[in-house]
This record gives sequence, structure tokens and C-alpha cells, in this order.
Amino acid sequence: MEDAGLLSAFKALAENTVNYRHQMCKVYQFLTQHPDDADELSVVIDNPNIPASSVARVICENGFEISADTIKRHRKRLEHKGCKCPVKEAK
Repeated sequence: MEDAGLLSAFKALAENTVNYRHQMCKVYQFLTQHPDDADELSVVIDNPNIPASSVARVICENGFEISADTIKRHRKRLEHKGCKCPVKEAK
């Protein structure tokens, strides 16, 4: 019966999936690795005039893997569907 195989495959997928909903924000991880500069870095990361792809590229070039989509989600953290990390809005 194919349904049993399908059900088994979905159960295996569920058991081996990382719970991304509660995963720590990559921007937050990056900022905690640079505590002395976190405030200044947050201002640049939050600046909507700087493309998220450019921010992500510079961060990646400096040894930390992050995507433009992650930067965009982080910028929306004060909105309902944005990032849920504890980083406050940059001033």
C-alpha cells in the first residue's frame, strides 16, 4: 500500500526537520559575535537605503554566512511577519 510509504516518509521528514520557527536569528548571531560594534552595525543593517543583498554580501565576505532574505526579514522584525529576534530597532 503506497499510503503507508507516504505516511512513513512524512513522519521521517517531521522527525528530522529543524524547528526553524524557534531558531535564533542569523543577524542576532552575527551581532552577538561583534558586541563592541553591534550598535553601529545595526544602523547599517537596518538602513533601507542599503540593499539587503549588499549588506549580506559584505557580511559573507567577512566570514559569516547570511542571505539577503535574512536581512530583509530582520528589517521587518517590528512587523507581524518579521523576524522575532530580541534586537531592538536601530536609532
